[in-house]
Amino acid sequence: MITIYDYVVIAFYLAFILAIGVVFRRFSKDTSDYFRGGGSMLWWMCGASALMVTFSAWTFTGSAGKIYQTGTLVLALYFANAVAFVFIYFFSCYR
Repeated sequence: MITIYDYVVIAFYLAFILAIGVVFRRFSKDTSDYFRGGGSMLWWMCGASALMVTFSAWTFTGSAGKIYQTGTLVLALYFANAVAFVFIYFFSCYR
């Protein structure tokens, strides 16, 4: 059952996100600022940020439903990602 408290929480969340956007919009002037902190971020910080972006809502909800439907087929996707991440690690760290 949805109560008034649910709507209050949603309204507060939206207002909070909008306020954060207004406060921090002056820090991003172009795509370099947005994606890599204007070049001032350390390499491992950019890499960790890129890795965490790949963990989307699908990882926690969609993949669970897909595993329920198909069994362990989705695990092959995660193992393939792990192999690709190791390859990218050795390729990019060499440079």
